[in-house]
Amino acid sequence: MVDTPIEISASIVGGIGDIIFGLEGFKEICESMSVDGTRSSIVTKCYLCTHCKDGSQLLRANPYVNHISTIEFGYNFSHRELLAKRCATDKNYIGQADTMCHSINPTIYLPQRITDKMDLFYHKRIKQHNKRLVIVHPIGSQFSCHFLGNIKQVATKELAPAKWHTILNLINGIIFKPYIILIGSKEDKDIISEYGLDSIPNVHNYAGRFSMLESTALITKATLVLGVDSFAKSISLASKIPSVVFVNNNDDTYRDKIFLNPYESKEYAVIIHDANIRPIDDIIYDIITELEDIC
Repeated sequence: MVDTPIEISASIVGGIGDIIFGLEGFKEICESMSVDGTRSSIVTKCYLCTHCKDGSQLLRANPYVNHISTIEFGYNFSHRELLAKRCATDKNYIGQADTMCHSINPTIYLPQRITDKMDLFYHKRIKQHNKRLVIVHPIGSQFSCHFLGNIKQVATKELAPAKWHTILNLINGIIFKPYIILIGSKEDKDIISEYGLDSIPNVHNYAGRFSMLESTALITKATLVLGVDSFAKSISLASKIPSVVFVNNNDDTYRDKIFLNPYESKEYAVIIHDANIRPIDDIIYDIITELEDIC
């Protein structure tokens, strides 16, 4: 006699951080419903609604999701309504998956081919030269910087170029033999060059050259990750990689509660609040104080 599979579906709405926590939510649901440690009788479907282009790539290697239905809503929030209608027709829909996650360090699954490719990159350029990898993600997503920023009239995920210059030169001074990689989208590449960040010693502009999965694999090998409250920070904090996160507070209590506050007391996380208005000397002091034992 063959058991009838248990079918469940849940949604994930948002960016990379939401996707990561949502996948962990699927994992916890499946494990709670499994029998004798096996998930073979559970079929899961994810309704993903995201503003993050290619964000669905993070789902494809995840063993806890069998089917994926994706909507990329860009700047059009009406797509959320479309997602809600899809979910309403599914009798096995149990809710939004990220709300069912109880871990602040979710597991991130990557295809083996991606892991192998970035292992080779890391070995050839960094490990065999006894260098230490530092990942820097200086610019938030276009959605966050411009769409949300225009609504709230604040720069939600940006840091002044002059501060980035000072911070990167500081990293050059406190980390022995750093290999600093700047990551971001293809659009970010020219912005980074315009800022002049890739003219700093030991800094390499790889924005637009890595896929999201390749960047994710590389982040997990880093000695240190620095960035605004965006993609790289979500990966590094989930992976317990020493991280410095620059935040411009904007009264977003949900984001603070879910994505920032749980990491404040962790030894691998430094959250720099009000980063754009705080004096650079204060920021440098916080970074040195927190990282001297790590780096």
